[in-house]
Amino acid sequence: MKRTILLSILLVTFSILVACTPQIQEAKGTFEKEGIQVDAEATYNKTSGKYDVEAKVTNNTNQQLELIYDCGRIIRYEGQPQKTECIDVYSESHDPGDVTTIERSIPKNDFLSEEDPFHIKIVYALEAENKKIEIEIPLKAEE
Repeated sequence: MKRTILLSILLVTFSILVACTPQIQEAKGTFEKEGIQVDAEATYNKTSGKYDVEAKVTNNTNQQLELIYDCGRIIRYEGQPQKTECIDVYSESHDPGDVTTIERSIPKNDFLSEEDPFHIKIVYALEAENKKIEIEIPLKAEE
């Protein structure tokens, strides 16, 4: 009887640990087009229970690059919570050759959604073209 109870407790504890630990610990992705390069990495943070996403944006063009912030967010993703009121939409300019690192934490449940692989979105504009361009970077799990 005691052995059965002990085994049951161990089984439940193990099940909880497995359920709480995401299957993806790290994911990476790259985008490169027309002089814009983005290298992104998502790492599961056990302390916060979120994925910390870091993207390095390299401006290999001969123009100013503006990263477009929407409601204060530079890294977006499908299914993210939407703010109802948003006043702060602004951009930040980066010179040719600049490498800029941007970061965002994404809740585990959003990151482990049904979409596989998970995609982040970044919007930018080049000085001469003056139009917004949205890019998607798939983050694939590291094996």
